[in-house]
This record gives sequence, C-alpha cells and structure tokens, in this order.
Amino acid sequence: MTKPDFPSKGAFHDTLTSTNDRRHEGADLSSNTQRLYVDRVAKFAQYFGKSPELLGPEDVRTYQLKT
Repeated sequence: MTKPDFPSKGAFHDTLTSTNDRRHEGADLSSNTQRLYVDRVAKFAQYFGKSPELLGPEDVRTYQLKT
C-alpha cells in the first residue's frame, strides 16, 4: 500500500496554520461573540450546502452579495 503524496509545505499547510491561529484567537472572545460567530458560519455553510472548510474567499464574496 502506498502513502498518499501530501505536500509538506504550501497552501494546505498555510490553511491549517491559519485555522489553528484563528482557533486560538477565539479564546479571547466572549461567549456571546463565539456563539454569534458559530451561528454566522453555520448560516454561511448552509447557504452553500457545504462544510465551511470547503468554502473560500470567492464564496464569502458571493454570500455577502446574495444576503
């Protein structure tokens, strides 16, 4: 069985790093702010019928224009 060929650096690595950074930033937010953030992200994901992890900047722009 061969291992999948994953890049050690690059866009995938940068995405994971920024996701982890955002996760740590959330520790400084009030519980109300965190609830509102999660609610908005859920609505964004529901609009496209996809996980927010699969959506990108162009989807954000589309969502902002349509809602």
